[in-house]
Amino acid sequence: MSTLLAPGVYLERRLTAPQIPAVRTDVAAFVGLAERGPLDAPARVQSWEEFRTNFGGFLPGAYLAYAVRAFFENGGRTCYVVRIAAPQAAPAGATLDDAAGAAAFEIRASSEGTWGNALQVRLVCTSRAATAARPGRQPVDPGASRVDSVTGFRRGELVRIRQDGGPTTFRVVSSVDAVSNLILWDAPLDSAYDPDRALSLETVELSLQVLEGGVVRGELRDLPVGLLADESRPPLPLADDAGLIVVEDVRKTIEPAALPAVTAAARTADLPLAGGVDGLAQLAPEDYLAGLEALEPVDEVAIVAVPDVLVRPEPPPASDPQPRPEADPCAPGTGPARPADPPAAALSERPPTFSPDQVFAVQQALVAHCEKRKDRIALIDPPLRPAQSDAADLGEIQSWRERFDSTYAALYFPWLLVYDPLHVAGAIVRAVPPSGHVAGAYAHTDLTAGVHVAPANDELVWAQGTTADVSAELQEILNPIGVNCIRTFPGRGIRVYGARTVSGDPSWRFVNVRRLLMAIEKSITRGVQWSAFEPIDVYLRQKLTMSISGLLERMWERGAFAGPTTQTSYFVKSDDDNNPPSLADVGEVVVDVGVAASKPSEFVVFRIARTENELEIVE
Repeated sequence: MSTLLAPGVYLERRLTAPQIPAVRTDVAAFVGLAERGPLDAPARVQSWEEFRTNFGGFLPGAYLAYAVRAFFENGGRTCYVVRIAAPQAAPAGATLDDAAGAAAFEIRASSEGTWGNALQVRLVCTSRAATAARPGRQPVDPGASRVDSVTGFRRGELVRIRQDGGPTTFRVVSSVDAVSNLILWDAPLDSAYDPDRALSLETVELSLQVLEGGVVRGELRDLPVGLLADESRPPLPLADDAGLIVVEDVRKTIEPAALPAVTAAARTADLPLAGGVDGLAQLAPEDYLAGLEALEPVDEVAIVAVPDVLVRPEPPPASDPQPRPEADPCAPGTGPARPADPPAAALSERPPTFSPDQVFAVQQALVAHCEKRKDRIALIDPPLRPAQSDAADLGEIQSWRERFDSTYAALYFPWLLVYDPLHVAGAIVRAVPPSGHVAGAYAHTDLTAGVHVAPANDELVWAQGTTADVSAELQEILNPIGVNCIRTFPGRGIRVYGARTVSGDPSWRFVNVRRLLMAIEKSITRGVQWSAFEPIDVYLRQKLTMSISGLLERMWERGAFAGPTTQTSYFVKSDDDNNPPSLADVGEVVVDVGVAASKPSEFVVFRIARTENELEIVE
């Protein structure tokens, strides 16, 4: 800045550039089988408890719940869940009729599956306000009544009108005159009423209570009944406050003349839902591909896994190891809290066991999905086969590794043993694919250190063992070919001990290098959207250079690059050399970006020797 000598107002032009924020890289996505929840629709989940509420608990014929639990246990904070099923899946449903047999409401469970067959609905008739119409005070017009109080009576309210020894009718409030305590009706009152006797008036509200196991879990209040001619019904579908049922089709607004029958129906037994189908027996690889396709528009996802393609159906436990607690009559209407580990759902079907070629087709589609998006990495689970020896294990995993070659995928071996609350086949632990644990390790590393740090050498939580003991000698064979081993170390627990992709290109050997470049590309793409249609001149190129350099400098400060200085770690170039006039003529601006990504220290060598009676250690 020049030195100012004479007082006055000076204009100084400064070049400013928008800051590019770094994108999140810790968000995972899982495609698989669940007890309940929307089908082929990504749902954002931020805790294990939220998953249990929306998708149910552990299943003997699925791994999805185990993977999500492992993700959160190992440091994950946010994931997307896509529940899949065969087209034969159907929700449980019921038709609520009035006492005269006329259909009133069509009800269905909020999602497909046999879980809805355990639900019942109860029609409840309540009243929030009551008053009386005294004889001798009534207007001549039979379409109006003067009452003691109009409190609680509003336009559109359904009102039951009774008289001792007389008829009971229903009318809808057309308008209320609070000054004269006058209520106007949608239709004249019945002439059978004795004008010398008082009328009792009370509002009528119909609600649906949803019960599960005899406990009220949700309620849908104020069903649309008795609407005025000039009013429209509420938007459909209607859902209860717990998201368990949906009133999909109100066939007709219940007319006042039918209300005596409906209120009589409200006092009958609870109505069970039926007809729910899980849609698992006919499951095909195409259903998994549909789940991956549903993830296409979700821009936040950076890690993807499909653990249930390797599902090995197991019979449900013979008995419930952790029964639900007794209902507390003093608790709020939502019923008792869920147990820490919910019991297995009573699924009516078991999914099929896919052949190796079918499994590969789904996993290859998973890799292709990540390669197409170029902003996420695929976690590949190897098949679990009974092996008689380490040599058999080695041959199986080597054969599976040879099927893949991509910079957007990583393969982890072996499977993990976790505590199984279902006690399937009487076992305390269950073998599960490692992708859920590994995705949590990815997220934990990203959140605590940064995406540039290799997600390895972290102890895995919620894991009791591995299905195969990986020795150093076995890893000497698997690590060079890109199989990331999970090993058990005495006193250090179970740890991910590899961070390589399944690519044959040495430039993209390491997972953290691939993911760092993905994060940079995605951050820049998002952060420079403002530059579209800006005038092409030196100022635009300088602003782009400054914005991108600011992002890379912040990454360098966190240790993302190998160079000791910014000059040796990255460069951003957009000048006349790489932007000749011919590019401006077609509306293009070029920015060349280069980075020296840091690589993990896979091999740390200490050279120990004795020199002149001194011990010398060289790293």
